[in-house]
Amino acid sequence: MKKKKKSISRAAKPKHANKRLKKTKLRKNKQDHLKNQNLLANALKDIGRQLELLKGQKLDTERQMRNTSTNISDTQSQEVALKEKVQKLTNKEEELAMKKKNLQEKIEK
Repeated sequence: MKKKKKSISRAAKPKHANKRLKKTKLRKNKQDHLKNQNLLANALKDIGRQLELLKGQKLDTERQMRNTSTNISDTQSQEVALKEKVQKLTNKEEELAMKKKNLQEKIEK
């Protein structure tokens, strides 16, 4: 028959072994915590940089919108001016057509 090995109970283990284990775990936890903090700090820096880039892009887009609005206003003003010019030319054309008709009637008399 085989004899069963008796395992050493926790109470029988030396206390300094438990302390060493706890210290090792604490050190590992602290290292893990520092790694996590560094990762989060780097992520925060990246987000800050991206935010600054987005702010710059937003300002550029707003500037482009203002320029486009100005260009649209300028184009609309030019359109109005050209329409007025066409209207004046049309009025002059009608006036000259009337004069031509009157002159032709006088010639035919």
